[in-house]
This record gives sequence, C-alpha cells and structure tokens, in this order.
Amino acid sequence: LFLQKQVSLTQATLYCRRCCCLLCCCLPSRAQPVVQYLPNFFFGALLVVFGIEIAGDWLVRSYAKVTRAEYVLLLATFVAIMELELEKGVAAGILLCTIYFAVTYARVSDCAAPLT
Repeated sequence: LFLQKQVSLTQATLYCRRCCCLLCCCLPSRAQPVVQYLPNFFFGALLVVFGIEIAGDWLVRSYAKVTRAEYVLLLATFVAIMELELEKGVAAGILLCTIYFAVTYARVSDCAAPLT
C-alpha cells in the first residue's frame, strides 16, 4: 500500500493506528488470550526494565533525599530481600525501621521550655 502511491507521514500514522485498533479489538474477541501472541523474552525484558528502574529510584536517586542512617536502612532492606525471600526481607526491613524509629524517638528531649 505504501509503496504503490505517495502517502504522507500523517496518513501512514493514521493507517497504522487504525490497524492497531482493529487488531486490538479483534484479538480479545477470540477465545485465546493475547499473551499467547507475545514471545517469552518480551516478558523477561519487561521485568528487567522494571527492575532496573525501581533499583535506580530506590538505591541511586534516593541517596540525596534521605539521611545517611535511612539510606543504610534502605540498603540493609535491599540486601535482606536479596538474601532471604521477599516476605522475609520485607519483614526484616520493617523490623529494622521499627528499631531505628524507637531509638531516634527515645533520643528526642522534652520541650525546651516548660509551659507557664
């Protein structure tokens, strides 16, 4: 179709959108799920991209946003999740954060000046 006559980029884009819309409307109507048409490496690559993005957000870009002690807690939680299972690692992170909160809260002194 595109090779037989001159088609502008806008017309080609509209044609591609119509084909994609038609494909998306027709595939779900069949009894087979759409997932069967996608190769397995697509899902693996998607998980890798999400993992890199989350690790970048939590481990790299958060360094400047939190205190040093909180960053150490973040790294300890990450290591616990990697070494243990996900649930046990998250539980260890929650336990460490609870201990950190209790210690820092215990250090807070009372009001500087009593109410008179």
